[in-house]
Amino acid sequence: MNTEKSLKQIENYIYFGVIALLPILVLSFFANVFETPKLALAVIAVLLIVLLKVVRALMTNKISFSTSLFDIPVFIFATIYLVSGLLESPNIMDAFFLPGSASIVITGALLYFITNQLGSKQKKIAKEVLFFSSVAYSLIVLLTVAGVFQAIPQLPAFVRTSNFNTLGSSLPGMIFLIVTAPIGIKAIVNNKEVTKRALYGVSMALLGFALLVNVFNNLPGRPTAPQLPSLATSWSVAVDAVKINPLLGMGPGNYLSAFTRFVPLEYNQSPIWSVRYTSGRSYAFTMFTETGIAGFGAFAMLLLAVYRAIKKRKVNDPVAISLGLSTAMLIAFPSTSVLLFTFFILLGLSSESEDSTFDVFNFEGRENKSRLPVLVATLPMIALVIAIGYYAQRVIAADTTYKRALGLIAQNNGSGAYDTLRSAINTNPLVDRYRVSYAQINLAIANSLASNENISDQDRQTIAQLIQQAIREGKNAVSLNPTKANNWEVLGSIYQAVAPLADGGYSFAAQTYRQAIALDPINPNLRISLGGIFYAVGQYNDAIDTFELAASVKPDHANSFFNLAAAYREAGRIDDAINAMSVVLSLVDRDSTDFEVATKALNDLQDKKANAEIEGSDNLTAPEQANPDAEPVIELDENQAPPEAPVLDEQADAEATAEPTATATPTPSPSVEPSPTATPLP
Repeated sequence: MNTEKSLKQIENYIYFGVIALLPILVLSFFANVFETPKLALAVIAVLLIVLLKVVRALMTNKISFSTSLFDIPVFIFATIYLVSGLLESPNIMDAFFLPGSASIVITGALLYFITNQLGSKQKKIAKEVLFFSSVAYSLIVLLTVAGVFQAIPQLPAFVRTSNFNTLGSSLPGMIFLIVTAPIGIKAIVNNKEVTKRALYGVSMALLGFALLVNVFNNLPGRPTAPQLPSLATSWSVAVDAVKINPLLGMGPGNYLSAFTRFVPLEYNQSPIWSVRYTSGRSYAFTMFTETGIAGFGAFAMLLLAVYRAIKKRKVNDPVAISLGLSTAMLIAFPSTSVLLFTFFILLGLSSESEDSTFDVFNFEGRENKSRLPVLVATLPMIALVIAIGYYAQRVIAADTTYKRALGLIAQNNGSGAYDTLRSAINTNPLVDRYRVSYAQINLAIANSLASNENISDQDRQTIAQLIQQAIREGKNAVSLNPTKANNWEVLGSIYQAVAPLADGGYSFAAQTYRQAIALDPINPNLRISLGGIFYAVGQYNDAIDTFELAASVKPDHANSFFNLAAAYREAGRIDDAINAMSVVLSLVDRDSTDFEVATKALNDLQDKKANAEIEGSDNLTAPEQANPDAEPVIELDENQAPPEAPVLDEQADAEATAEPTATATPTPSPSVEPSPTATPLP
């Protein structure tokens, strides 16, 4: 019995430790120093607690648990995320690791059930730990403002920034403090003991100052103010996504793909037009987009249960107030793992479950002496915990290896980054961003070798191998998530970069960029890249059509018209080139280098120097023509061809062949044949 009590105490310590550490935990050896450590902590803690509960069940030969009003809605909500993640998410790592929407909700649900098993005394402690964790977070915010961390050179660089925040930014910090504040306020009012009242008073003062700092940082015009998509944009993305898959949505962790595919054309007129979001204006929009009608229905059921629970509780119950605030914040603002975990913990703390405990294998007071039923019931759980734990450690090991590779890239250590990225892929081959980075490092090393004046036969062979590896890994990234426009864009850029050195490169690049445009139809930069391919091989009419499409989806994008002017010039349409360059001048700042570059180009065109070269600047990038004097290094065959594009719905297929005035991809033009000899594009 003493052993059982000890195990239960360990469970409680782990649980309280999770609550205490979640808001403040950051670890520099993860690629995402803010979110990944918190998710890893919660998952590992939940697995340990479940394992300890299984051991206690085997020791006592009984399984007992408490129930409450929230059990069924929470279970359904978590189950929908699990099913949608398994069936709808094109990449399981996006669903269950990063962004990890499914893992966050499932782990949060388990935290709720664990919280629900606590007695009233333990729930009181948990409530206090939650409050003081927000105080610890507040202290970190104030130390950052005071410049304390900046004065400690031993700390990681991201900690020494002037706006360091353990929750990633000021918005989730503001929400977290608002949610936990009622607990501290109520403690000050209720505590008769002077010492405790003073402790909570000082704590609330720290929390209040930190809240003011976060509110100030969120004010419009501040560099730390959040840039959120509008309600109209989030609604449009959600509705169009649910039209494609009404029941289960686009899949957890797949909001980015939904955003790029369904963002309305009006978004290009906003100051944040180039930003692609991984979540909607609020968690409700994100959840609806990723899990569809099923997720929305389960969430609505959970909200109804929350409303009924709050209605039952006393008006001045701090946990009920915090739960209500947490629910409102999920509806109004984007969420993070900590905010969702806090929501589920508050659900458990506000549930009234003390009188509903029952033993599964103890009926009518007759104890079942056989251990077989408990053993049969717990064995699958043990196997599941071991399996999840094993794979979780591989996922964590791969991500820490990937972070080391990023550090080596920052140090310009190409060979070290090459080997480290390969190790990360071998440890976890299912993460597309590992493949993207590995493809890019292969290409960078190949470009470095190709830039040497005297290239040996061995160098040529190495360059060919590196190019093939870059293409292979780019294709692997696309295969791991074919709905992510960025993966197609990276693969297209690889084909485009190696096209001068590889027969077939231009054709494959054009094919790949078309698919990227189908998945991100209002992105003018993708169309500029595709137009550049046509321009490079001398298909100027196709280039003109594509650049015109780029200008139509964003009429105030100067670079579209700059490239269009170059294509007009090469096609002999000097008057049209002059008009396009005049538009460029109307769009760029008169005091910028871009204005000087465009003015010179316009003057040359007006002098009817049709063959005068148009040179670009940092923002105005002119298309490049292929050099007929270069010698190809390799030939690209079917094995290096782009993967098959995902099958889109009828609406997307219609958009892919729409007229230039629509937010669509250009009508496919004749296949681009590579120039037999060319030089690398810059």
